[in-house]
Amino acid sequence: GSPNEKPAAYTAASPITLVKAAQPNTLPPMLLIYGGQDHIVEQRFGKDLHEQLLTSGIKAVWVDIPWAANAFDSNQMALHFIEQFLTKTL
Repeated sequence: GSPNEKPAAYTAASPITLVKAAQPNTLPPMLLIYGGQDHIVEQRFGKDLHEQLLTSGIKAVWVDIPWAANAFDSNQMALHFIEQFLTKTL
């Protein structure tokens, strides 16, 4: 169903709902990589999640790859940020 038909299901499945419900220090650092040309998962959803993570005191890193679509046309650049994130957080 659509969000209008099943709002409770969408709220329950939302990562933001899970972040808000989490106990302090129970979530790991998060890396959010978004493509600027992604028309499937719009950046605004990731930005909202990023802000909620920071508000909840969870370390979060936002990476915008402006020319990438949902399938990440720029896998090498994404891999670079993933490696940096893992090096700093593990």
